Amino acid sequence: MWPAPGRWVFISGTPGIDPGTGELAGLDAASQTRQVLATLQTLLASAGCRWGDVAHVNVCLRRVTDFEAKNEAYAAACGPHRPARTVVCAADLPKPGAWLTMSLTALAPVDSPA
Repeated sequence: MWPAPGRWVFISGTPGIDPGTGELAGLDAASQTRQVLATLQTLLASAGCRWGDVAHVNVCLRRVTDFEAKNEAYAAACGPHRPARTVVCAADLPKPGAWLTMSLTALAPVDSPA
């Protein structure tokens, strides 16, 4: 993650890893989605952003059959702000056992400290 000129914030390829254990947060797409979003919100806060500052989310999903479970967890965690989103499927991901990763682009508020 890094703030770019113009206060854009980019967070790349985040899997659903529990920061307390270093292990995947669960064995299904829904629990990993919840963990990814919690991690992304923590990273956004460290850059002076909130979820409402997110402009676009990229999701890399291993199985299209997990799309609905991911969507339900995503909607519950994100609330009313729905940034543009791209979802693609991949045969495999770098973290063994991961069902998805997410990356995002946000625009930090002008008065954010980061």
